[in-house]
Amino acid sequence: VKIFKNTKGEYCPLIDDETVHMDGYIFGSCGKENKEGSFYAGITETEDSFIGYTVDRNSCLVKNEKVILLKNEWEQVYSSGDTAIKVHIPYGSKINKEACYDSYKRAKDIFTRCFPEYKFKCFLICCWMLSPLLKEILPADSNIIEFQREYVIFPMYNSALDVFLYVYGIESDSIEEISFSDLPEKTSLQRGIKKKLMSGDYIHQFGGYMPL
Repeated sequence: VKIFKNTKGEYCPLIDDETVHMDGYIFGSCGKENKEGSFYAGITETEDSFIGYTVDRNSCLVKNEKVILLKNEWEQVYSSGDTAIKVHIPYGSKINKEACYDSYKRAKDIFTRCFPEYKFKCFLICCWMLSPLLKEILPADSNIIEFQREYVIFPMYNSALDVFLYVYGIESDSIEEISFSDLPEKTSLQRGIKKKLMSGDYIHQFGGYMPL
């Protein structure tokens, strides 16, 4: 993915060199292996523009239609592989806005002071908590949904297994080994995700970009 920023301070991700499933997920991700209707998403750069496929702001999935970003309005601020501070959320940690902002600030301070040669451009995360399906399960003021709003979100190739480990405590190398009907329902999050899984909707990990 490449991230662009315009003169208004808005961000736009463009998917770079990926085959996209007809549903907008990266082809080959869990449950998205049917190649019928898939399409190639790449970026074309001209003298005055970038042309490519972006993601829908609500679903965070790739749209099968090209957009044109004019260079006099948009600049590239990130490309996959650029230096970044990777965000990790330890199991059971708080993700309210205050705790997150404190962690971001301390991370920037530590890297700037201790590793001045590392010129990081952004915070970057790959996490099940960025799944747009969670907006259909959780209230708008929940910590997870608030956490999502801080990131420019885009789909990534993944196995959709993390949610089982972090929500249900189940570690597995294959989703076929997990019995959805036997998943616990002790919390509203567990119940909501289980309902999605039983109807065929996986909770994939999504990528997230946040400027410094």
